Amino acid sequence: MPDFCLKGGKVLRSIEIPYGRGRQIFHIEDHRLTGVLMPETMPKAGEETEIVRRAISAPIDSARLSTLSQTAERILLITSDHTLIALRDHSCNDEWTGAAGCVCMHAKNPTPPINPRQSIDCETTNSMIAVLKPGDSFILSPGMSTTCMAPFQPFWFDAFSPNQVFHIDRQETAIASWIRREEINRAAIDGRIPVEEYRAEMKEMERAWINRAQTISRSDRQIFVNENALQAERFIDKWLDIAKKNSPQPRGDSAFQMWWKNKNAELGKDRRIAW
Repeated sequence: MPDFCLKGGKVLRSIEIPYGRGRQIFHIEDHRLTGVLMPETMPKAGEETEIVRRAISAPIDSARLSTLSQTAERILLITSDHTLIALRDHSCNDEWTGAAGCVCMHAKNPTPPINPRQSIDCETTNSMIAVLKPGDSFILSPGMSTTCMAPFQPFWFDAFSPNQVFHIDRQETAIASWIRREEINRAAIDGRIPVEEYRAEMKEMERAWINRAQTISRSDRQIFVNENALQAERFIDKWLDIAKKNSPQPRGDSAFQMWWKNKNAELGKDRRIAW
């Protein structure tokens, strides 16, 4: 709001406005000032996750992610400042038993699909985010299927844990590692993991990793990624133990449950690697 001041017998209005990173003050003779327009205080838009979810549901000048993903054969690339949230988008009422076609795709529909691209066998199997910084980029990847249940671990091309990035000669170990983490997803489908509690702990751990990765020195990276890999393994172990102790409360109807029972029986039998 303007203040008054006197200068040479004239009444001046002092008006302060934001300018750049600071503020600028103007002195205007009172009789020359018609009025001052002030902006209304805007209501809070909401929490970041909800804002991004609304933007994903109603994009400007673009198709929805669920539509874009239908034309992807194997890989969908997303460029965004909110990539993690976008990769975990479900675009449906029930992420576990709802319609297919979302970015974080859960295999879910026990009836034959109308569109072959929406095969009932389709599920997100892994994800990767490249954090691009001038001269110093890093990667985030979980080595796990559905992204909403997958903790993204940072690594660099010159600093990674052998329990996170597997050499071509250790592909059998890599498959076993993926299958072990897939048991988290299967336990969630079976209702043996409290999903929201799991995700809250996962995101807190993940946030700490990503924040540290932004500032860590090059000399400390290898120790950092090794520690992260151990922490991730302990996290998975903890929740698999919880799943073993909990009684099943399966999601979906009987057809959905029977379909997943058959899928669980097949898990790990096909060891072929797609190139």
